[in-house]
Amino acid sequence: MAMTIVVGTPDETIVDSLQTLEFLFGALLMVTFDAKVNRIGYNAFRCSSVTKVDIPDTVDYVGVDAFAFCKTLSHVKCNAKKLGAAVFSSCTALQEVVLGGVPKCISADCFQLCESLTSVELTNSIETIETGAFWKCSALKTIRIPANVKAIEANAFYWCVALEKVIFPVDSKLQIIGEGAFYGCISLKSVFLPGSIQKVCTDAFSDCTGLQLVVCLPRTAANDCNPERKHPIVSCGKSVNEELLIMSSSFRGSGVNAFVALRPTHMENEALKNCHNLSDVYASRTAIMAMTKSHPSLQGSHTRLKAWDNPENLNMALAGRMIREVLFLSSRSHCYLDRHQRYWICAFMYIVRRLKLGVDLPVLPKEMWHMVLSFLYCAMIPWFYPLRGHTTYPSQ
Repeated sequence: MAMTIVVGTPDETIVDSLQTLEFLFGALLMVTFDAKVNRIGYNAFRCSSVTKVDIPDTVDYVGVDAFAFCKTLSHVKCNAKKLGAAVFSSCTALQEVVLGGVPKCISADCFQLCESLTSVELTNSIETIETGAFWKCSALKTIRIPANVKAIEANAFYWCVALEKVIFPVDSKLQIIGEGAFYGCISLKSVFLPGSIQKVCTDAFSDCTGLQLVVCLPRTAANDCNPERKHPIVSCGKSVNEELLIMSSSFRGSGVNAFVALRPTHMENEALKNCHNLSDVYASRTAIMAMTKSHPSLQGSHTRLKAWDNPENLNMALAGRMIREVLFLSSRSHCYLDRHQRYWICAFMYIVRRLKLGVDLPVLPKEMWHMVLSFLYCAMIPWFYPLRGHTTYPSQ
């Protein structure tokens, strides 16, 4: 027999007898709280069979492990003002979380090992995502970081193997990405670090083997920016030339193809250690000097190094081309193309674009260009279908 209870008395009197209630009446289906409850205590519903929880904004505090190990809990709506550590830890059936209210942080280990969690909606009041908050949430695909978040602490999204997108708003106030924050997020393909960020700590993006593009956006005065601008690269407003620190091993073992820094950047030794696919770097001259010093193999290799001396001579068109090229290739995530193949693809796309616009192409008539496209298309097909079982990238 399933049961729904409405908690309207202090948690000590109703929650302490929860196991007795379940023993007498069967599975607990849903718990709601009325305005009389302002605190949910330590271990309050731990290991219960609750499936849905709705916590109103009258609750000031949800205690440590309050809903931990609730294996049937699937939906949470929480408007509490403060969350204790590991509140929803190991809720393996949890799929959807909506955090409202005015909490200042997502507590340590809050959603760790929530293996079915696919949807998270975070309130803008959050300023810190604490250590291990989403540790091994292996089904989480997208996370939108609220603008007021200033710190993502160590191991916050550790080994979120399905995570494909981390979205930072234009007016983000993020200052630090902690040690191992996105370690092992193997499905993450691109990262656009906001201009507010000051430090990327050790192993922050290590072993993100699917990561192909890293862009450090220019630091701007957020109040001067047009919130409706569509392109993330174009800098608007007053530039603030504060140096970004990328610590050692920050991207160790990742699959980065292109690293684009559109602001002054200090690279510590071996920040890009074992990034064997790195083919394009566009950064300040001091950053490139530091990279070639700690990675001597970059000199004379296939990697194209392009430097700028000060923010005034940034070549946004060049950066945009590099980014678009890598984003195009990242859509073909199961293949690896060398530089010459990329040139052919860019030429192919250029011809297609000109033909669509009805612009005359040189040398050959339009009918001949269609034949050229057909030939190129047939030639490129094998590039996108590597041999079955081929798991390593070929050397260049």
